[in-house]
This record gives sequence, structure tokens and C-alpha cells, in this order.
Amino acid sequence: MLLRMASPIRRDGSSVHYLRKRVPADLTDRAAGLVLHVPVGEETAGVRVGRTGTIKVSLRTHDPREAKARQAKALAYLDDM
Repeated sequence: MLLRMASPIRRDGSSVHYLRKRVPADLTDRAAGLVLHVPVGEETAGVRVGRTGTIKVSLRTHDPREAKARQAKALAYLDDM
């Protein structure tokens, strides 16, 4: 079985990379509406968890290498919560 590693995504027509992550289904009701302060580069971004349990945050970079580094840091923060 092939496992695909997470990678930053780009929105339609934009070159800025984004991170999207889903909250586990059993936590969606409790997490919806919470504001998380996710580290992005040297700053933090306030991100509200959506009703469907989706977290979406801009990585604020056009560079693919920098986007992967920022994504790794943000995912580590989200996984520790």
C-alpha cells in the first residue's frame, strides 16, 4: 500500500501555499469554532476551526521548500494538541 505524504496545497490561481487538516470526526462538534494560534514562520496565525472540522491556514510563502518547512512546524503543533 502506498502512503502519500502530506504536502502544502495552492489555491486556484494563487501561488501562495496553504495547509489543510481535518479534525478527527469524534472531536468535530467540540472543536468547531475554536480559534487556534498556529505557528507560521516566525509568526502565529489565528485560525478558526470550521463547522466541518477543517483547519485551513496560509503558509504565507511562494517558495515550495519554505512551505514544506512551515507545514511541518504547523502540523507538529496541531498534532500535539
